[in-house]
Amino acid sequence: MGQCIELFQMNERMDGLLVSVVGSSTHKRDGLVLTNYITQQSQFLAKGYGSCNDATWSYLDDRVVVVFDSGTVGYFPVLGGEPELWCGRTPVTDVACARTTQLTATGFRMGKLAWWDFRQGMSDPVAVCTHMRSDFNQISFSPDDTFLQASMEDNHVYVFDTRVLDRPLHCLAHEQAPRVMRVPCDSIGVTMSRWTRQGFLFSCGAEGTVKVWDMRGATQNALLKTLRAHCF
Repeated sequence: MGQCIELFQMNERMDGLLVSVVGSSTHKRDGLVLTNYITQQSQFLAKGYGSCNDATWSYLDDRVVVVFDSGTVGYFPVLGGEPELWCGRTPVTDVACARTTQLTATGFRMGKLAWWDFRQGMSDPVAVCTHMRSDFNQISFSPDDTFLQASMEDNHVYVFDTRVLDRPLHCLAHEQAPRVMRVPCDSIGVTMSRWTRQGFLFSCGAEGTVKVWDMRGATQNALLKTLRAHCF
């Protein structure tokens, strides 16, 4: 896919999503090049589905995936048309889309992770994992889409191999933050993680450490280094 700028803006009441795309998206398939030129076209999406918790670009087509506190997962076309919807009961807090496949992951409240392949529609997830026992702080695919990390509020990072969707491959642990550090409630556990192109994973814990993990054929001894940002 060629260069494209995606701008997502949620209003203060969080009852809708404004999507603006400036630039062009290029798709290559079977030796042909299809370029969609999109210039400052906007569409107000998702009004009426409850609070929007997260949204991401669906990289292989001109759509966005939006998740809602109502438990709805929406697959919205940017340039018009009807959305595809799946309605559940548990609030959905996070979403991540692979860049090279149609695989998408959505994180539900209290540790449920659902996997979607939008080529098969929105009738049901293709796989569900309930091994986690706390809320998500962040989920993201590795640059080559081989792995997905789920940073959790219980001080763990669960790493999935995208070829085995129903259970995590690794459970990477941070230390528990000291009691005086356990506030505010939205900054607990592993607060965020970042992938590198070389296959390393950096995770940041509320206890004040940054851990470096090697996911390239890693066993349980995946930890390379611990960096301490603060002394307790």
